[in-house]
Amino acid sequence: MEQELYALRLSHFALRVLMHVGALLCDQDPDRVSFTHTVAVLQRCLWRLALAAPELYPLLRAQLLVAGCQERVPPRRVRFQARVLKQARSKYLRKCYADLHAPCFHRPFLDIVTLLYMVLGRLAPWRGLGCPQILIH
Repeated sequence: MEQELYALRLSHFALRVLMHVGALLCDQDPDRVSFTHTVAVLQRCLWRLALAAPELYPLLRAQLLVAGCQERVPPRRVRFQARVLKQARSKYLRKCYADLHAPCFHRPFLDIVTLLYMVLGRLAPWRGLGCPQILIH
């Protein structure tokens, strides 16, 4: 698996070198040469390289370089805004660790419920059910 990855990287690098040399030969910008077109041209020309005699290699190589530069990529649009991180942090303050926990009551929960029922003017629902009376201090 590792050798296959290295082979893919080397073939990609070889194609990019081929594109660069072809663009310089045709006086074009190397960034404007199409990668997919170069791959298609190379696939079409490989059989000629395999069947040709070694003395024809320079001629076929020059034809390959010129054919690879015939299709150009359209120019990139101008970016008015740079690709940067606009805001590193939020404008709001972070919550403290103490804010994430439930509040700590100094009295038992049942005392607080009884106090709320007394404030609202209602009777505690557990009276008469055999529950102990709660003293509110």
